[in-house]
Amino acid sequence: MQTKYIFPLINIAPAYSYKMSYRFPIEELERHLSKNKSTILRTEHKHFKEGELIKTINSRLEFDGKDWVDKSGLYYTCHSNYDALTDWNESHSIEYIESNAEIISDAFFQNILKFQANQNYALYLSKNRKTFISDGQLKFGAARTIDQIKAFGKWVEGYPDGNLSINKNHDQSLVLINPYNAKARVKIELINERIIKKYYDLPSLCAHRITISSLLANEKSWSGQILISGKFRLVFFILKHDLKGNNITTVEHSENYRGEKTHYSFKETINKLKLKFKL
Repeated sequence: MQTKYIFPLINIAPAYSYKMSYRFPIEELERHLSKNKSTILRTEHKHFKEGELIKTINSRLEFDGKDWVDKSGLYYTCHSNYDALTDWNESHSIEYIESNAEIISDAFFQNILKFQANQNYALYLSKNRKTFISDGQLKFGAARTIDQIKAFGKWVEGYPDGNLSINKNHDQSLVLINPYNAKARVKIELINERIIKKYYDLPSLCAHRITISSLLANEKSWSGQILISGKFRLVFFILKHDLKGNNITTVEHSENYRGEKTHYSFKETINKLKLKFKL
């Protein structure tokens, strides 16, 4: 399959007092580029908030078939757009970033459906707060999501280590990002000895941060699994922080409820091997 672009990658924009640094995985991109001609790429980083595109930053990369001769678009750094801590804490609506690369010369990516960045991390830095990293998520083309919806007819992702403790000053946020042009409704399930269900609507091109403490207003302590499901996929992160949201510990991504098989018949195994080795 020949294409001019990669599937966009989604990251959370930096919180108050943070900046973000992101590096395009050019080593993986190189495997999908022609080795006998020059390729020029435009890198693009789009910032969205509350359904609006608020800014776009473009740069470029150039590969001469052997080496990267222009790396000006390799790194992208941006500062927080929040003017005060209250801007970050008092609004559930947050900013997200969509990053991609597109070939603008007479060339194509080859077999881009097999593109998988092994180290696709965004780094979040602050002068007086903990540094943390986040693994960006594909906007389209996530193979496990495709398998899952094919097998079960809906999108389901979970996180096994949900925690809230008022006494220990610990909270977590569900960061739900809808980078698509249609609004979405999801079911949030908080699971331990009992199951607490909430339904949540998310407008298009929006990201919302929902604290566990707000979902469990009368609870002083809770531990369990978090499950998000819906007819269509969203991008889902877990943000760990103190009760006031001042100090962020880390950002983690969820895991798909798997749609692929775990056991295959002998005939199915032979057919998979034939496809893999093109026999």
